[in-house]
Amino acid sequence: MKRLIYIFLSAICISNMLHAQNSRDLLKFDRTVHDFGQVLLSDGAVSCTFTATNVSSEDLYIQSVTTSCGCTNVQWDHNTIKPGQKAKVSATYSNDEGPYPFDKSLIVKVSGQTKPIMLHLRGISQEKIKADSEIFTNVYAKQLGLDKTEFKCGNLEQGSSRTEQFTVANLGGKAAKIEFANVSKGMKLEVKPNPIPAGEHASVYYTITTMPDMWGYNDYSATPVVNGTNSGKSFTVKAFTAENFSSLSKEEKKQGSRPVFDESTFSFNHKKQGSKITANFSCKNQGEKELVVYKADSDFAGAVPGTFKAIPAGGSGKFTVELDTTNLPKGEALVMITLTTNSPIRPIVTLFITGIIQ
Repeated sequence: MKRLIYIFLSAICISNMLHAQNSRDLLKFDRTVHDFGQVLLSDGAVSCTFTATNVSSEDLYIQSVTTSCGCTNVQWDHNTIKPGQKAKVSATYSNDEGPYPFDKSLIVKVSGQTKPIMLHLRGISQEKIKADSEIFTNVYAKQLGLDKTEFKCGNLEQGSSRTEQFTVANLGGKAAKIEFANVSKGMKLEVKPNPIPAGEHASVYYTITTMPDMWGYNDYSATPVVNGTNSGKSFTVKAFTAENFSSLSKEEKKQGSRPVFDESTFSFNHKKQGSKITANFSCKNQGEKELVVYKADSDFAGAVPGTFKAIPAGGSGKFTVELDTTNLPKGEALVMITLTTNSPIRPIVTLFITGIIQ
């Protein structure tokens, strides 16, 4: 049941964030992530400041800044920000939640812009400072250390890009010049500083740019090359791409396609582990334009979505998922299917397959 609630909330979160992304940022921040690195619990609260510039031709003001939890306090400039002028957002993390990594979000709402700007406070809270080798445990070419091998870039719309960063460590005794091989299409990488001095840290900035043929969930990967030595293993950046409806008027959005499924959940009751199940979903297009599903993603490898044929305005169609339950654990099962569509009203549709595995 907890997993069911989590998946429903995740689906709602993705949909809401994508609906919010309808315009370019009018305030350009000097960075969107502040990484504190290692901090001690005994240090108490830690603070940072983000500086933004009005890159529009209109007067702006920051309407609000909300935080992801009560452990973070925030202050910001409330004055009018004229074109070219700067404003500051300052945040303080209480650093009293325990010894573990933290990632706190700030949601900045700006006048004249429907899309909120997301800022992050990141770091690792420790009871005592650990050696880099204890934190950056994923080692490439015996020298470059990463604390994990999978990173999240979040949600993007077609025609956009996003830059994020993560920290790496030079675990060796000499400077490390970092390059990358086998870089996925749509991803660019930059390391600062580069070379990385012996025993020091650096930031890896990755930029994901949407590609017309890539929809829904996608993995972007690259293989670090350290001082000319190919490490032979890669790290992954995950991102989600949906359609961009920012150029449409409210009326045009209403006139788009509109998928309405008879049921969003297919239940198979009790089945033996290893059973093959065909899940059918019926859909009506209640919009005024043809409904197209760009991509169907599953959160379980054993669930294979079928082809979703375009449905004309006012028409109906079916969507099928073939589910092999061999690798599903016994007990309550829940599989989520995410459809990325051309519907301005429902760009993301989430379907569920649920039942009991015996």
